[in-house]
Amino acid sequence: MSPSHSRHSPPALSEDDIVSVFLRIPPDDPARLVRASLACKAWRRILTGPDFCRLYREFHGTPPMLGFAVSYWSRGRDFVSRFISTTAFRVSARPDFFYPQDWKPVDSRHGRILVEVVNTDGTSTGAVLCAKQHCDHLGCHGPPFLVATVVSSSRTTSACVYSSESGLWSDIITLNRQDEINDYGRSWAGALAWAKRTVINLEKLLPPRAFEPKYASEGEYGPYVSGFAQGTVFLSTMAGLFTVELSSGRTKKVAEVEMALNVIPWTSFYTQDHARRIMPRP
Repeated sequence: MSPSHSRHSPPALSEDDIVSVFLRIPPDDPARLVRASLACKAWRRILTGPDFCRLYREFHGTPPMLGFAVSYWSRGRDFVSRFISTTAFRVSARPDFFYPQDWKPVDSRHGRILVEVVNTDGTSTGAVLCAKQHCDHLGCHGPPFLVATVVSSSRTTSACVYSSESGLWSDIITLNRQDEINDYGRSWAGALAWAKRTVINLEKLLPPRAFEPKYASEGEYGPYVSGFAQGTVFLSTMAGLFTVELSSGRTKKVAEVEMALNVIPWTSFYTQDHARRIMPRP
């Protein structure tokens, strides 16, 4: 009788070991966390627990870009704003959607996207900020928050701040505009604070059509920078919207949009403790 060979199962991983493995899942691919949570009840309990979600955000630090809002003129000359997802994981049947025609995204921070709805007489911009005390801003998406707006006309610049806690706007502060600004940013040695870091030859990265003019008679040429996030620039061209990583030079086409006016990146951790609350809604 031939000797039997005993088969031993590998030792089970401890919960700390499992957590250590899950912490290293890239945050820009949320589908991996979702698939892992469906494997068994034990893994689902770990991945949906507040302790793991907090550790996951602390481990990776900077939230990944999961999509962006872009504004552009359509071929019918209509102003269009839409949200485009940059991940393969789809959380709904409408991962990419159009905003109402009079909406213009102007800022994104701490999991929120700020849109401008009312047209103003002048140039306007704004910023949305978390107002929660002692927040690390790695996973904040709920109230309280602040909205700061600035509107400039030919003669004046006005600013005010909205608080979600009080539901009120602050008093408007208005200043007369100066023709020149001579207070440039400088380093501790008195030199100008801005310095050129590197030069990227776009002709080696983009297709030839990217350098075609939008309107030859008006002399408008591309590409040009329309957004920035985490060491990546968005380039608007006639061949579409591209991203270029400044460190590696890696280029990727992210949308079939000709000459986008502005791009607002949306960054957030898609952890399951608040996944249902963080997706930007149309």
